[in-house]
Amino acid sequence: MFDDTEYKIYSVLGIVIIGAMFITGLFLSCGSVVGQTTEQPVIDAQPQAYIESRFILWDIKEKSIDKTFDINLISWSNVSSYYTINVNGNITNGTFYQYKQLNYTIITNVSRITIIEVSINNITVLFARDIRIVAGITQSGIDTISEPYKISFLPFELTKLEWNLVFSGIVGVLISLPTAYFTIKYYRKHRGAQVL
Repeated sequence: MFDDTEYKIYSVLGIVIIGAMFITGLFLSCGSVVGQTTEQPVIDAQPQAYIESRFILWDIKEKSIDKTFDINLISWSNVSSYYTINVNGNITNGTFYQYKQLNYTIITNVSRITIIEVSINNITVLFARDIRIVAGITQSGIDTISEPYKISFLPFELTKLEWNLVFSGIVGVLISLPTAYFTIKYYRKHRGAQVL
């Protein structure tokens, strides 16, 4: 005699086995697609140069740096690159492999750098004229800037800590109101109060 219970068990077991085989095949196919990378991709990006100053963040728009600053050269190629750096007419040549940092200190009585030009492999990667020298974040340093920038925060422009305090207050209100409501309701119910 045919047992219906045994048929249901084998049917469910068959579905589980088919599902497991499908998932295994799916994982294997994903792994084979990922594993088809044969070699490392060649990064052919243009070498770059940037200026790093201790006190003033320097970029082409700001044009203010400290008298002691670094020029960093970066190249992503696997061969050596050669560079030419012109700072106030003082030209420096050399080669580097992937990364090089050059330190500069401008004498105290100079208030501006007339030109900074950095070329890597005969391609100009950084160029700026008329750069102010600021001796750190001091009043005398700020006075040497002809047009200082003033940042004013609007009332809704809060710091991260202030926004966290605001959100904490909102979350506290949202949690405390329902908690108080259901606590009072539970208390009244157990004291025998009835809603009319």
